[in-house]
Amino acid sequence: MFDGEYTAQPTAFYDAALALVGEGLLAVDEKGRILWTNQQAGDIFGRDLSEMARCTLDDLIAHGTGVGTASGAAAGDASADDLFLLAQSGRGRVGRLVTGRRADGGVAELLVRIVRHDTDGAPCYLLAVRDVAIEREYQRTIRHRSEFDFVTQLHNRDGFRGRARERLEQAQANGEAVWAAILNVSGIGKINHWIGFEAGDVALHEIGSRLRRLYPGDAILGRVDGNEFAIMAPIEMAPESAEAWAAELNRLGRDIDLGGRRVDIQFTGGAADSADVAERAGRTDFETLYVRVRGALHEARTNRAETGGLCFYDAAIARREHLDRRLEDELVDALSRDEFFLHYQPKFDMRGRVAGYEALLRWRTADGDLIPPGVFVPIAEANGTIRTIGAWVFQQACQLAVSEGLAAAGQRVAVNLSPRQMEQEGLPDMLAKIAADSGVDPDTIELEVTESWAVEDYARGSGVLSRLKACGFSISLDDFGTGYSSLGALVRLPVDLIKIDRSLLPLDTADDIEARKLLTATIELCRAMGRQVLVEGVETAAQYEMLAETGCDFVQGYYFGHPQRFEAVRGPGTAKGAAAGR
Repeated sequence: MFDGEYTAQPTAFYDAALALVGEGLLAVDEKGRILWTNQQAGDIFGRDLSEMARCTLDDLIAHGTGVGTASGAAAGDASADDLFLLAQSGRGRVGRLVTGRRADGGVAELLVRIVRHDTDGAPCYLLAVRDVAIEREYQRTIRHRSEFDFVTQLHNRDGFRGRARERLEQAQANGEAVWAAILNVSGIGKINHWIGFEAGDVALHEIGSRLRRLYPGDAILGRVDGNEFAIMAPIEMAPESAEAWAAELNRLGRDIDLGGRRVDIQFTGGAADSADVAERAGRTDFETLYVRVRGALHEARTNRAETGGLCFYDAAIARREHLDRRLEDELVDALSRDEFFLHYQPKFDMRGRVAGYEALLRWRTADGDLIPPGVFVPIAEANGTIRTIGAWVFQQACQLAVSEGLAAAGQRVAVNLSPRQMEQEGLPDMLAKIAADSGVDPDTIELEVTESWAVEDYARGSGVLSRLKACGFSISLDDFGTGYSSLGALVRLPVDLIKIDRSLLPLDTADDIEARKLLTATIELCRAMGRQVLVEGVETAAQYEMLAETGCDFVQGYYFGHPQRFEAVRGPGTAKGAAAGR
């Protein structure tokens, strides 16, 4: 290492190089006297370099207090001679854990690696010393960062899953049950958008702190997604019901103060207990329990009006999930088995003439069960089969328009396009080709899209609709009034017809004056934007007559008959006749 004999002053080059080494380095003779050391070694033992030069190795290492080798073996005594023998055995590079003596009387757990290096026949030993406590603290820091969320200081996804899995296994071994839940927090995105991401982080940290107060002690808490928090706790901490859980969260607080601005947050949650899941599923590993919690969360989201946004996994959800899995398997081959068919519901103008028809998909399984669209369409949306099914529906509608001569009659047939279909690459070209192959006039086909999809991402929505419009199709906006559209975006969408949702149509047309005013204003707004208007859900003659006075263009609903095969609805051709034939 050095030219000639070892001295306390190596060359400037080596001195600078060794100053960059993270470990403490020492050179000692066969009697353990310090020949040279770097500053890092002095820092480890709490001595300056001049003090180090006056020490022996035995002064720096506590005898008989070794706590093990780096590989876990027992250390025995840790004198200088012990370390020299370790070097001579060839195992010195592995290292040995010893207890070091600091100048202030303190001790430090050290890992010492040692090799023998003779120079000019003089035996010399080179030691590399590392403070294990510092390294372990560093490892703890790295482990903490890998398992905990920086913003909330709760477990992150991986940390939560690991700890929750251990807790579940421990509880099962003791014959105990646990309660698990996921809370989705709405409002964070709005904070990020309107106030800033720092404010969003403050809100998340505050929610995490409140959850720690609500579920202290043995509960495991984690932030497992951007705005999702997970909980696992002993079964004794579980709320007795969804209502009791809601009361707990209300005590937690539904608003957050962000520098003088109070922001409302809302919780949607699903929960399950391991004992109940074990009884229903026959097993309770972590993944099974977690899937059931996700199922309860999905139920809470999709049926918020009934659940209040909080739901416990129960027998009803289990039955629906079992049905969903069975239907998902059957959906894959339902089209090839010719199990789908179409019903049609007529649309009437305000003079009582049939203006067109809406094609509605129906599914009868091989067992003869008629599955409601509200059940199977979300499944088809989720697994992607809606794209193939939707193309088939469009093809059938085109063929019917040609065979029934709808163009000559001035009538259109409407086909619903789901959000999943609208995201399909090349959708306008595909529909245009199907229409051309069938020989239908594209203007005879009306494509219905939901208001929420069309305005959620205006740039994307208007782009797709413009391409469909360029193919010659008519475009209608379905379920208008159920969302919270930007009128600025809505007025620019390439839409021909707006379908006002049934929820805006008053059942009591005589006494519900405010509802009538709202509906009339909505119709006038749509017409002011240059759009034709259809009102859905007409069920009584009074509603039909009221709409005739409002400037509405078209109506549709059970007053004129339920959806049926086309042969049945082609019938009288007038609103009066259709109503009489109900």
